[in-house]
Amino acid sequence: LRHRGCNGNSLHLAAARGHKSLVKVLLEGGMDPCRPCTRISPAKSSDPRDRCVKELPLASDWALVRGHHDVSCLLRQHQSLLRPDLRSPNLHYQTGKLSKFFPDRGYGFIEPQGVFVHLTQLRWNSEDSNGYPSPGQKLCFTVATDSRRRKRAHLILDGIDFSHLRLRLPQWEAEISWQRYEWGDSDLDESDEDSDY
Repeated sequence: LRHRGCNGNSLHLAAARGHKSLVKVLLEGGMDPCRPCTRISPAKSSDPRDRCVKELPLASDWALVRGHHDVSCLLRQHQSLLRPDLRSPNLHYQTGKLSKFFPDRGYGFIEPQGVFVHLTQLRWNSEDSNGYPSPGQKLCFTVATDSRRRKRAHLILDGIDFSHLRLRLPQWEAEISWQRYEWGDSDLDESDEDSDY
């Protein structure tokens, strides 16, 4: 649960204030370091406290931005321990890069496996219900076979830190970014998430 007047939970606040001992207690108590913060206001209204919800969703992000590097490292260590591919050995997770995506059609392909992925599945696995993926975005996913016998991504996570999937782009920006990516624009990074970690 998030605190009143704040889009983060107890772990977010403890991390932001650099309380390492409290962060340890909360993690030992079962709080999830992979749980992102949530918006205070509905998506269409603007609350200044929500301005970094997409860019800095995790408690480790809150600690890092405020200069508490030891707290951020502690949280990231726990994030790696909670990786779903380690928790669920019966599920085979793969990692890949979203190499092609059509925002107007709502589907794309993950390389090097050539796995089909639909926008509805990406959004189902993310809290960004209206967002679009970034060009070259890294993904962690399981593979299922659909009725047309295509391999398609099923359970999808962030491919860098195995946390909740983030879909940061609005539709208009996704259309421009993917078009530039397809043309091989050198000014466009493959994934702006690489610089976050």
